[in-house]
Amino acid sequence: MNKFIELIVSDMDGCLLDSHKNPPETIHQLIDELKTQNILFGICSGRQYASIHEKMNQRNDILYIGENGGICVYQNETLYFNALPSESIEEFVSLAQTIECVPVLCGKDTAYVSTSDTQALQQIQRFYESYAVVEDLLSIHEPFCKISVLDLKGSEANCYPYFKKYEQQFEIIVSDSIWMDIVSKGQSKGSTLKKAAEKLEKNLDKAVAFGDYFNDVEMLQAVNYSFAMENAHEGVKQQAKYIAPSNDDNGVVKTIELLLRKAGEQK
Repeated sequence: MNKFIELIVSDMDGCLLDSHKNPPETIHQLIDELKTQNILFGICSGRQYASIHEKMNQRNDILYIGENGGICVYQNETLYFNALPSESIEEFVSLAQTIECVPVLCGKDTAYVSTSDTQALQQIQRFYESYAVVEDLLSIHEPFCKISVLDLKGSEANCYPYFKKYEQQFEIIVSDSIWMDIVSKGQSKGSTLKKAAEKLEKNLDKAVAFGDYFNDVEMLQAVNYSFAMENAHEGVKQQAKYIAPSNDDNGVVKTIELLLRKAGEQK
């Protein structure tokens, strides 16, 4: 471990949050401690910015990367927003609805859905703090940085094969057992983390990241100290240098505390 750590980032679901979607009780105390050591803490999530901002008690002193790299916010300033080509929206929405999935159009401040299915709306409410149900998704004319596809039958086995053909033009990411995300080619948590680190003058060789699913792989590859959670997908564990305890064992906090102790011993 290097003598200094400059940046620590974590995914939310499956990493920082436990299985009940609750953050660790001590996370804010830990973030305050990191600040005293000039270490920036960040969230890199597939969730929308409004959702992760709310989960973190609306703190503005941490870095937020949401929508799988589609948006980056720090201290209330939007550092980055990457919109999908508008001409692609109709095709993706149509395909998702044809295979009986629920597309979610992710704008800068609001997500849009067109469904009355109770089970689907329950899942959407878990991840989208700000969303609107509309009659026609294609009637909404604003930039979208991501299209999420909710597939209650299972995203990896069911909807992903239908969208795989678009992988040369877009990033098609299985981000959860029932979610698949579509973002611009080259966009990921990792690519946006690199842009944010450059802007904020943070050295990724002195950065730590925690992930658990395939949308975390580029983020893990971008930093020097990559941790997959014990509960991570086996394919993700193969991409990380280290394994952290599970999200239900407070793995992110425990690992950060251990790293801080080791760094202190090297002073």
